[in-house]
Amino acid sequence: MKGKLRKEFIERVETDLDRDFNARNVEDIIHELCDEIEDRLGSILGDMVDIRGITEINDIRNNLQELMDDLW
Repeated sequence: MKGKLRKEFIERVETDLDRDFNARNVEDIIHELCDEIEDRLGSILGDMVDIRGITEINDIRNNLQELMDDLW
């Protein structure tokens, strides 16, 4: 099963390709995907500043695993 982000990306590209193929539309979708990944990684980096113990480390690990799952 494809990850959520990957699945959403593929669905949006397929929708655009089924309509009028426009490289700019596909480029915009790629930028949105990258922005989503960047935002989520930025959030994780922000969490790393607050590391005080095992709870915070587990939270970061869980967030990274969720991002990986959503990508794949």
